[in-house]
Amino acid sequence: MDSREFYSKEAEIFKALAHPCRLYLLNLLRSQEIQVCEMARETGRRQPYISQHLAMLRSAGLVRARREGACVYYCLADARVGELVDLCAVLAACLEGDEQPVPAEPDEDEWLPEAG
Repeated sequence: MDSREFYSKEAEIFKALAHPCRLYLLNLLRSQEIQVCEMARETGRRQPYISQHLAMLRSAGLVRARREGACVYYCLADARVGELVDLCAVLAACLEGDEQPVPAEPDEDEWLPEAG
């Protein structure tokens, strides 16, 4: 991979991280495999909306999917994805002048907006 391809891949990763819903989904996937319907229930959003975000995370290589019958389970592709999300949270807190990162609540409409 040359440097141009490398930076393009990095940009793809950051683009995939650039939505509060996707960051929240990555946090849900830190400790276990989860079905799309469970993530929809947890976020209070419709399954197609969650699937769109998971597709972007999957395209960037941040999550993996496993099919079992009619169910699709998602997990982090690598534990370092969780570490990257942690680092982003710490950086966001520092930039806001806070000592500890405090995640937003997922039930806020502006935090997890439905696709229009």
